[in-house]
Amino acid sequence: MRLDNRFVFAAALLVVLSNQLVALEPIPEKLVVLTFDDSVRSHFTVVRPILQKYDFGATFFVTEGFDFPTNKQDYMTWEQIAQLHKDGFEIGNHTRDHMGVTAKDLPKLKEQLEGIAIRCEEHGIPRPTSFAFPGNAIDEGGLPILREHGIRFARRGGAPEYPYERGRGSAYEPGLDHPLLIPSAGDARPDWEMDDFTNAVAQAQRGRIAVLQFHGVPDNAHPWVHTQPDKFEAYMRYLALGGFRVIAMRDLEKYVDWDVTPQKYDGVIKDRQQAIANHTSRDNYRWANDRDKSRAWLENMAVYHRFSTSEICSATGLPAAKVEQLLTDFQLVDQPYPTHQADEPLTVLPYPGGRHPRLS
Repeated sequence: MRLDNRFVFAAALLVVLSNQLVALEPIPEKLVVLTFDDSVRSHFTVVRPILQKYDFGATFFVTEGFDFPTNKQDYMTWEQIAQLHKDGFEIGNHTRDHMGVTAKDLPKLKEQLEGIAIRCEEHGIPRPTSFAFPGNAIDEGGLPILREHGIRFARRGGAPEYPYERGRGSAYEPGLDHPLLIPSAGDARPDWEMDDFTNAVAQAQRGRIAVLQFHGVPDNAHPWVHTQPDKFEAYMRYLALGGFRVIAMRDLEKYVDWDVTPQKYDGVIKDRQQAIANHTSRDNYRWANDRDKSRAWLENMAVYHRFSTSEICSATGLPAAKVEQLLTDFQLVDQPYPTHQADEPLTVLPYPGGRHPRLS
């Protein structure tokens, strides 16, 4: 049988990707990342005690933009920011002047990042390795600059998949989303109700992670992104009672290899846009209907294709805990990659579970 060269190339590419995309730990269901932008004073006075009450992790993206240097009624002091670090929260970079990452301003980006990094060091805070795009403005030319500066994860807004105004967004899909273009599953707004919040965090399943974006609680300087303290308390209570695991951006390193990037930085973005325009779901999973097929499918995924747990979840629709249990039951945990001798027939296997999650 003669194999088309394009098929051989695609198969080889899948093997390379499969060996790279291995999560350090299985991505659990209900994994949420909390982020707070703009150095707002209420982050210290209101948000901090609520997060401590529930033992939640979070990342505070700081900037000296707006009137931060003089307006201490609305913005934190560096001493307060340093205390957030001492409390165990992550301090992230939001540029010195809240500068948007646009093509016009790319020459200034390195200086803007360094401005915050230096101020952090002056106050005993590690140089940030997480970043949030100010104003959610994005230019792909900024990605190598962020990486050169030591940024491992960067959060954007819900656009361009969704309009900015309502604060809707998409969950982060490791392996498909670029680690420097992690979408917000929700960007809180003053008119948000509990349904808006629960719809955002409900996306945290089958290997997807809900990254939430907040500003001030309250935010007097930026009322269009204000969150009422009582609503925020209710949101956090919902996460606690619902058994969500709530972490900072830096903690994604436990589950995701930040150095692995998709070949096309905007591939999944365009895929989502098409699905939204067509009013269709991007979920495309199925599961075997008997035990023998279940084992064969899992062996195909975990042993031959080297799927991570999150990718198996995407292909099968099973929760991570169930996948881990089945892998153990079928003795497929830590199995070595099958060897192939030159004189043996070539093993050709279908994409497990239908559509390969890395090609969606």
